[in-house]
Amino acid sequence: MTSRLSPWLAYRLAAITVNEQDFRVESIATDWTDNGNIGGFASQPGSGEFAASANGTTFLAPYVNGGPHSLLPRSVTAQKQSLPVRDVQMDFNFNFNVGPVSENLLAGGDFKDTSQLEWDYPGQSTPINIYSKTAPSVLVNFANPSAFTSQLNQTAKLNLLDNLGFFKDRIVFDYGFARVMNTQDIVNLLPNAVANDIGTNSTTLPPAGKTPQFYIYQNVRNYGVVVHPIPTVAVFYSNTLAIGTINVPANGVPQPLGLDYTQEIGVRWRGMDNHLNARVSYFQANNASVPSFPLNPNQPTILIPGVVSHGFDGDAQWEFNRNFTLLATFADFKAHSVAQPANVAVIQPGLVGAAYGVNGAGIAPTAANTLPTQVPANDAAEKTASLFGRYTFTEGMLKGFDIAVGVDYESKRAITNNANQVFFGYIPGRTLVNMFADYKFGHHWLFSANIDNVLDTKYIWASRSVNVIEPGTPINFKGTVTYNF
Repeated sequence: MTSRLSPWLAYRLAAITVNEQDFRVESIATDWTDNGNIGGFASQPGSGEFAASANGTTFLAPYVNGGPHSLLPRSVTAQKQSLPVRDVQMDFNFNFNVGPVSENLLAGGDFKDTSQLEWDYPGQSTPINIYSKTAPSVLVNFANPSAFTSQLNQTAKLNLLDNLGFFKDRIVFDYGFARVMNTQDIVNLLPNAVANDIGTNSTTLPPAGKTPQFYIYQNVRNYGVVVHPIPTVAVFYSNTLAIGTINVPANGVPQPLGLDYTQEIGVRWRGMDNHLNARVSYFQANNASVPSFPLNPNQPTILIPGVVSHGFDGDAQWEFNRNFTLLATFADFKAHSVAQPANVAVIQPGLVGAAYGVNGAGIAPTAANTLPTQVPANDAAEKTASLFGRYTFTEGMLKGFDIAVGVDYESKRAITNNANQVFFGYIPGRTLVNMFADYKFGHHWLFSANIDNVLDTKYIWASRSVNVIEPGTPINFKGTVTYNF
């Protein structure tokens, strides 16, 4: 709901509620390193199936088919989640012009509740033989959940954003400030249960146990400037500290709050009577986390280094005429995570090379197979490009018919562990072609059709970690019929 109270003051009130149910069953093989214990057998360097690392940890190297460790055990995760989202927003907008100055001030607040319920179920899976890859047999006991937890996750925010323009907005300054409070706790609703996070890490809570409420207080801000040296060119700069990911507690422990630091400088241009618009910019971004209080009362806001990236990106749009539009985007950047002190000497499997396959030889850390300062960011394509064309028929027998074709390219992407500290190799790059068409019939009907991956390209869609690599969808057809009242 929006209402203008006067020529210079307006307010807005908005609310949304969404309820989502999520259910998953996963069977995941043991990682190649399991603190030197695979399937309950302690490994010994030089045994013929394990190689020693720098700090004494041993890595699984099952070189011999049929050897005692060629069967990798698999863990099972079975979860059902209720994921409601409730969001209420309210803000006031003050705007006026005085001579060469224009003022636009926005003040308001936001309350978002993403608390959830989670059921965990016990299960087991047959092991996998890496030399004979077959689907595992998975059994899950859905009648007796091993855990039933309620996880509180609420975020309240007060914000102030000001936009100040001079000389008919030839120069525009903007700045903003927000105060954020996040509240988390976890309640065990199943007496004597084990509250599982991902099926492998667990914390036993007392009957109807409840963790203390954890609070995260964080100030965020942004500022920037836009200058129009000539009417068709804009040079811009922005600097932002924003809230990134807010996770629910795991195993009774609050999850760090994600913070995104971003700087960007670039130029925008429009020409050909506004039929052609283009932008190119250079950016630097850093993701970090802030542990919550009272996780460490003495140092409640220690930053945990996350993903660091920097590079160029841009886009362009060309409206050739009222029928044909062409869109293009590109990005070329570097992204990595900072190696933590405990991991600087860990052998990186993706850099070891052929010598790693020597039976029982053991691998010593060298400059060639360790990354002392940084690890490539998981699943990040550092070079991307896309081209999308759309044609709209505005007259004749095909009036109301649209057709579009898009080409999307991504370069190779790194595969790492969950913490972005161990590098295993790369997912190959891929190029996909997609098509889309729709037809408007009268004032109410819309018929749409999509063909994804037209060339039926074989590719990897995503790497959540070395344990979960998801294949891409083959050629896929989808049709939709929409009626608008």
